[in-house]
Amino acid sequence: MKCINLMFLLLLGTSLLSAQSTADKEKAMELGRLAITKMENGDIQESLDLLKQAAELDPENTIYPYETAYAHYLGQDLQAAIKVAKKLVKKPGAGKQVFSLLGNSYDLAGNQKKAEKYYKAGINAYPESGIFYVELGILEGRRENWDQAAAYWEQGILTEPNYSSNYFHLANLYARTNEHIWTVLFGEIFMNLERSTARTEAMSETIYIAYRNAIDLQGDSARVNFARNMTLSVDDLMDFKLPAPMAFGLGMTFGTTAVTGQTEVNSTTLNAIRTSFLEFWADNDHGTTYPNVLIEYQQKVKELGYLEAYNNWLFSQGDPVGWEFWVDAHHDEFNDFLEWYTDNQLEIPMDRALVRRSF
Repeated sequence: MKCINLMFLLLLGTSLLSAQSTADKEKAMELGRLAITKMENGDIQESLDLLKQAAELDPENTIYPYETAYAHYLGQDLQAAIKVAKKLVKKPGAGKQVFSLLGNSYDLAGNQKKAEKYYKAGINAYPESGIFYVELGILEGRRENWDQAAAYWEQGILTEPNYSSNYFHLANLYARTNEHIWTVLFGEIFMNLERSTARTEAMSETIYIAYRNAIDLQGDSARVNFARNMTLSVDDLMDFKLPAPMAFGLGMTFGTTAVTGQTEVNSTTLNAIRTSFLEFWADNDHGTTYPNVLIEYQQKVKELGYLEAYNNWLFSQGDPVGWEFWVDAHHDEFNDFLEWYTDNQLEIPMDRALVRRSF
């Protein structure tokens, strides 16, 4: 009987400990959520106090020290952020965000060598992730090593082609040059992968400006210049094959025949030019000669009858007045497109990643 009672007491004690542990974790989670809200509102010290309580209740959970490091980072206490994150990064299974935060903290603290070290450590820990190439590119950009920055961002695309941020930085980089083709291609892919953020709205305007800079309508004629730095290889000459950027520019030049007589590049004329461009691309079988996952997606949108809605959405922030007029007149059409578009994301297979040398 004593043996049975002892076993009952042991089981009861274990149950009570388990219940207490669960209650502590739930309380910690509640405090953690509140801490994040405080952090987002700029109440850094209150957030840190709450995170400390959460960590005491659930000491094995790495979320709370990570959020603590992030709160220090937001509060510009970079050394405190580094101290917490360095402990976390040594733990098995440290998340990619920890490597990124540690690198960012060192970068802002002026220690770019250490920042680079932890970004590259992140690549070793998460070789399938594109985020660290974003950070390395930004680091090189701060040093004004733009060629190396672009190389990192393109490697990020090859590593994780459906991760949006590398496209974002490449598009913005080329927006500062005359290589408009890369702004419009990388920027449009970005907008398809990241559809509803402030960065998406900004990119809409960036793409619109790039098209306006590349296309000059002059009534009965037009000047089109999407890429200036182009080379023609001996193999291309022997095969009578234009470099892809040149073929793209030629297609866009053909596209301007759809707006003969027009003198303004706006969302209406761009829709006509891009529609005509796709017809030219298909008629010349350029999809075989110059396979391009974005242009294939555009062709699909066109075949389904959604291209005008898609193009107007694409340029909506660049030509807000034109967008407002168009959507007021095509409300049902846009809703039909939106319903389809919501369930039909652009997906880029690993072997179809678009970078300069692959197009």
